Amino acid sequence: IQATSREITESTDLTAIGNLAAGIDHELRQPLSTIQLIASHLKATLPSADGAVSNSLDMLEQQAELAGQILSNMVSFARSGKPRKAAANLHQILETVLRRISWPPDITVKRRLARRLPPVCADPLHVDRIITNLISNGLESMEGPGTLSIVTLADPAAVLLQITDTGCGIHSDHY
Repeated sequence: IQATSREITESTDLTAIGNLAAGIDHELRQPLSTIQLIASHLKATLPSADGAVSNSLDMLEQQAELAGQILSNMVSFARSGKPRKAAANLHQILETVLRRISWPPDITVKRRLARRLPPVCADPLHVDRIITNLISNGLESMEGPGTLSIVTLADPAAVLLQITDTGCGIHSDHY
């Protein structure tokens, strides 16, 4: 009875979190779309704007897009519940994430991927979210030109995904 009661409570909590996430998503999508639209319009109508203005408008668009991705991730996390493990292709998930990201022009992406990786037992949505967050955090930590490196390796016992960046790192106060 206690286990069933706990499952009902967890299910109710997850439903409430999902509803809250959907409400936040709904309320913030419109302002973000407006910000992106205005930035795009200003870029088109101010083609001769100096570099600082142009860079600021680019950053505004990128940050609005990032906020939209954060909202999408929040909603998918709230709705995903427990992980649904399956045989997942790490390279395929990685390529999907890399195509979805809006890359700043001064960031170099270096890839050193294993020729073949065995499938991993994981929830592909959660792995996508983890990779997206690691890359987003790396991009945020790099001020100006930088390099994001992605490495995959496989041995009989494990598959490794390594994502590194030339950003400032995590301050020791946050350990």
